[in-house]
Amino acid sequence: MEVKNDWANSAEYYDLVLDKKQFTKNVEFIAKTLKEHDCKTVLELGCGSGLYLLQLKDQGFDIEGLDISKEMLEELFKLNPQATTHLTDMSTFNLGKKYDAIICLTSSLVLLPNMKKIEETFKRAQEHLNPEGILILENPDHDVEIKESNHSQEIEHFNLDDGFIDIVFRQHKVKNKWVEEWFGFGFKNNDPIEFKERFEELIVPSTKISTSLKKYFIIEKKYGSRTGDIFIEGKSRKRGYICKQK
Repeated sequence: MEVKNDWANSAEYYDLVLDKKQFTKNVEFIAKTLKEHDCKTVLELGCGSGLYLLQLKDQGFDIEGLDISKEMLEELFKLNPQATTHLTDMSTFNLGKKYDAIICLTSSLVLLPNMKKIEETFKRAQEHLNPEGILILENPDHDVEIKESNHSQEIEHFNLDDGFIDIVFRQHKVKNKWVEEWFGFGFKNNDPIEFKERFEELIVPSTKISTSLKKYFIIEKKYGSRTGDIFIEGKSRKRGYICKQK
């Protein structure tokens, strides 16, 4: 079964599920890091519906987004039709310009199918950065996630302006993939809602990621959460990297 990892079936509800208000706290850390490195022009890989991009844009950053999902970019345009985005693959993009910073957050990188694609993304990022540019990368720590959540299932209820939706979330490990499934059911304007999503994150040893990163960048700092907390081996659910151009 081919898995596209593009949220095509649930793009309309993505911001609701991920809690847009919570992302304000996450954006504060990213904005602070960009300012510390005097970054003005930014490219976000895997920008999705704009949870980071639009808030960073509101803070004055000249930011563009890139994503493979037409449906997610359509949701972004509903919120800001003037946003600049690129419908393309992060492992093959060629935009013909350079940026002060490139950010790749919310596990977007490991939605790629293999390590070769991940390394190609690092190479593309390096080619699109200015000489003093930085890469901010955020990956899940799958060892921690699997230990805490393998074979888990929960249901959440979400109110809509014109209805509601209940979503069953299921997580489990399958070979070298961490699989999350969403099953959505509800009503909108008295019409039934029903969708299914399956996302597969590539489980990659952290040593492979860091070794590949070091081919193109200098790792300046590691962090352990979306809000920039200190990374703690075996406890942090995120492995974040702030990297400089070599």
